[in-house]
Amino acid sequence: MSIRRAVTWAAGGLAVSPFLEYAWHAWIAHGTGKDPTRAAHLEHHRTAHTEGDPWAEIRENAPRIVGTAGAIALVLTPFVGPSRALGLAAGLSTGYVAITLSHDRMHERGPRTPLEDALWRAHFHHHYADPKVNFGLTSLVFDRVFGTAVDPERVVIRAERAPSWWARDREAGERARIHVEAAG
Repeated sequence: MSIRRAVTWAAGGLAVSPFLEYAWHAWIAHGTGKDPTRAAHLEHHRTAHTEGDPWAEIRENAPRIVGTAGAIALVLTPFVGPSRALGLAAGLSTGYVAITLSHDRMHERGPRTPLEDALWRAHFHHHYADPKVNFGLTSLVFDRVFGTAVDPERVVIRAERAPSWWARDREAGERARIHVEAAG
């Protein structure tokens, strides 16, 4: 098994992860078909103002992710060899973990960089204003490609639905143009 080949294909798996994230979020989680992940995702929309446990989510989805990545590796092995196929599977699995942790960060703390300002604003616009846009969590590239990107001037959230980090880091939220309305 060539380590270099495996690492190159793992990088390829990581590289396609943002597209897979977009595809799942836009076409499955917000789609109309039956999927076992859809109910949990819609529950996340109802409870987006609370902090979750990303590792619990990863553990819950591990059989599905590992099974899918394993099936991909099994199918590809005769065509590209085991090091490439296993590398791709490892990259896809790592991409899922990275995206899940990045998404959780949006709900746990305020943005800290201009890029995070834009991603947090787009994500909270998706949650609180229009769930039919801004499906990318780690990148808005595919939202731009598929015409679902919206960059609102600001996002307004009702006080009772404010992310839990808002009270600790209001300044970051205001800088990202995420505004929480006063209760009442």
